[in-house]
Amino acid sequence: MRPDIQLGPPQLRLIDGLNKVTSGETQRLMVFMQPQSGKSTICTHVYPNFRLGNEPTLQITQSGYGNELTVMHSRSARDLFVSQKMHDIFPHVHHEPGRAGQRIIPVERQAAHMWGTTQGGRYFAASKHSGIAGHPSQLALIDDPLKDFEEADSATQREKDWRWYWNELVPRLHPDSPVVLDMTRRHPDDIAGRLLKQDKELGTHEWTVISIPAIWTDAQGVEHSSWPGWWSIEKLQHLRKHMLPRAWSSLYMQSPVLAEGAILKREWWKRQNRYDWHDKALINQCVSRVISFDTAFKVGMENDYTAWTVGELLPDYSCNIREIGRVKVEFTDLMALVIRLAKEYNYDEKLDRILIEDAASGQSLVQVLMRQAPGWIRGRNRMGEPMILPVPVDKGKTQRLHEASTWCYNGLVHLPFPCLEVPWLYDAEEELFAVPGAENDDQADSFSQLLWYWTNHFETALGISGMRIA
Repeated sequence: MRPDIQLGPPQLRLIDGLNKVTSGETQRLMVFMQPQSGKSTICTHVYPNFRLGNEPTLQITQSGYGNELTVMHSRSARDLFVSQKMHDIFPHVHHEPGRAGQRIIPVERQAAHMWGTTQGGRYFAASKHSGIAGHPSQLALIDDPLKDFEEADSATQREKDWRWYWNELVPRLHPDSPVVLDMTRRHPDDIAGRLLKQDKELGTHEWTVISIPAIWTDAQGVEHSSWPGWWSIEKLQHLRKHMLPRAWSSLYMQSPVLAEGAILKREWWKRQNRYDWHDKALINQCVSRVISFDTAFKVGMENDYTAWTVGELLPDYSCNIREIGRVKVEFTDLMALVIRLAKEYNYDEKLDRILIEDAASGQSLVQVLMRQAPGWIRGRNRMGEPMILPVPVDKGKTQRLHEASTWCYNGLVHLPFPCLEVPWLYDAEEELFAVPGAENDDQADSFSQLLWYWTNHFETALGISGMRIA
């Protein structure tokens, strides 16, 4: 039905697993493979048609994290179902619409999310949010129940998925109906992790797992690609070098890790990615300096700190962190703090931006600064852009730190070697290397905001175009 699909060892192993589902040897199958490996195409497009071709009364349900995804898979499966190729292989259940045999496929069942055969077979697609009530199933397909890392890191969302599986999907299954779960593992406690843990605790061993890492290592320590006909080992090694470590481990190695303690790693700065605080040449090489603020309202023990990070961009697009600090300060003193740091770090007129998160006290701070701060702070920088930049809150702070970690992992963010002139370093590192499990994360928030700015606003920061992180 799909001769265009590239079949390598991972795909053949998946097909073998699905054949065992068909024969009844396997009733619960999990599939973990790297992106663009064809697992969704095989599991949700081709396999359902193969089953309907042989069992035209089969009731199939297909679910995923969102309605758009599930309908897309259902539409692709339906288009294959009404194709000439399907008709040639299974003429007794399939005819292309508009040709002889149109009566075999009921017109009312040609919707993208639900279609089937006149013999009573059906393919019904619904996201985990829209529900599958009223649709019994003899074969349940679950494709990527988690959308992204932000959703995976939410304990509330993981609990919702767990309840959806047992309260919504399982009760719709006929006795002895199989379930095929193919997904990207993003958290040890995702639905796959919970099912496997339950399986082990109960000693039931219901689930068969096909987990294929992109790279495997032989007894001599040599790395190999699991799909060399499509991904060479060199391509995979290059990709690994430039990806977030957590994303690589989850998406390509099928080994999800917790966010806690896995965002910024101390070893990245153990013997490398450090600079000499006393090296004046580095200061002269500074291309652009930015101060990033994460502000808080009050000074009480229960309140957050106001934190800041000062970074200097160098000609090779790396960044030297000149200071990370925090203090509990009343809102009335916030403006004085901003002005003091701005004056201190604009001694050579290379301060180009003051970043302030556009939320809570940050919004009020921007308004006060624009009315009362010195003219050069309220004005424009060397590139003619406003010196003060309110930073939109368009994603979770943990997610933003994950994105910032790409810079750090690739050696583009330098911290100073410990010395008497940087007393702030110890406290800052203790927080940075513990987030999101740290007691406080204000300094990490100002740090990630700084790197967010240089990642997304190079042209504004440097007044040039065509910038690219190597």
